Amino acid sequence: MRIAATTLLVLLVAPMALGQGAPPASVRLDMVRQEVVREQVTGVATVEPWLRTSLSTEIAGLVETYPLREGDEVIAGKTLVCELKKKTLLIDLAEAEALLARAQAETDSQVETARATMEEMAALMAQAERSRLRAVKLLDEKVITQAELDDAEAAATAAISRHARARKDYELALQGADPAAKAREAEVRRAKARLDRVRDQIEKTTIKSPVNGRVVRRLTEVGSWVSAGSPVLEIVTLDRVLIRVGVNERDVAKIALGNPVIIRVDAHPGRKFSGEVRYLVPEAGTRTRSFPVLIEVPNPDGALLAGMFARVSIGCGEGRPGLTVHKDAVVTGPQGSVVWTLGEMVDVKMGDMEFQLPSAKMIPVKVGLAVDDRVEVRGPGLGPDMPVVTTGNEQLFPGRPLSPPRPKPEEGAKPESGEPR
Repeated sequence: MRIAATTLLVLLVAPMALGQGAPPASVRLDMVRQEVVREQVTGVATVEPWLRTSLSTEIAGLVETYPLREGDEVIAGKTLVCELKKKTLLIDLAEAEALLARAQAETDSQVETARATMEEMAALMAQAERSRLRAVKLLDEKVITQAELDDAEAAATAAISRHARARKDYELALQGADPAAKAREAEVRRAKARLDRVRDQIEKTTIKSPVNGRVVRRLTEVGSWVSAGSPVLEIVTLDRVLIRVGVNERDVAKIALGNPVIIRVDAHPGRKFSGEVRYLVPEAGTRTRSFPVLIEVPNPDGALLAGMFARVSIGCGEGRPGLTVHKDAVVTGPQGSVVWTLGEMVDVKMGDMEFQLPSAKMIPVKVGLAVDDRVEVRGPGLGPDMPVVTTGNEQLFPGRPLSPPRPKPEEGAKPESGEPR
């Protein structure tokens, strides 16, 4: 209502002011943009971490080291979170190593005994064979009887059999196939398992962060006893975040996965964050009767923090090309909506100085869809990159001189001649 009254007053006094030489109006400009225009679903949302995790201990123990505080950054696989006392486990490790060494020594001893027996039987077999050959020669010389030769041959055969049995026992010992060897091998495996279990428990006394993120809550202290499964630290991951917004039943059917989203937060005025719809929860809240929509937003600089309130604009549908202006560029009065742009140059005299300034030109427009802080407009002569007035447009009338702000010089540029340094 105030804008309408102001515009009407300006239209009434405009001819008189122009006749008296109205002073230039100080204004700010923005550009008309050609962009894709979509229907928007808006809402107030909450920033959530992409991941919230409570780190827990796998074994019971006494907390010996606990260095992190709230807000500290953690790196996956590197940052030490907590360390439990391990003195008793180190004693168990020494005992387990000793038991394994003894079991392996017993196994090695049995194999060595079998090998020595086999070598002894080989020597006896060779000796018996030499005795048999000597008996054959002596029988030919009629020094001994046939019975004595038969005894020598029997002894040689028995020696061969004993050597074959000893050789088989040795091979079975090497393979662990004989009953005694199987028992010894089982004892070795049992000792190895115990040693591995103690080593695993020692490794679990040192807890490192499995994710990148920041600490939000400490859940124990140095000197505290923790049980297996007790949480010790809560961490959130914020390199990307989820923004949760409730959408009513009328609008939820318009939203699809992948729809673009523009996000604003009060902590960063003037800054826009971009995201897309990642999840649609297919169940309305029992109290709010709204459907949760989760929006994924990249957050590489950590500007978005868990718990922040955000305002979101979700683009729906395929969209269409259109012209948009900043919402402050549109002035609504009795004759409808208009935007102001730069018109013809006019001569302006201020004291002894005369110069030219652009004049205000009014363009009637029809307003379409709202796109975040911009609105779709259609009007005669509007085109991409056309300057329109966003500040000071309530005081304008056709032909009034405009004093747009001088563009800021590029960083590092030298001032023009005559400008103050």
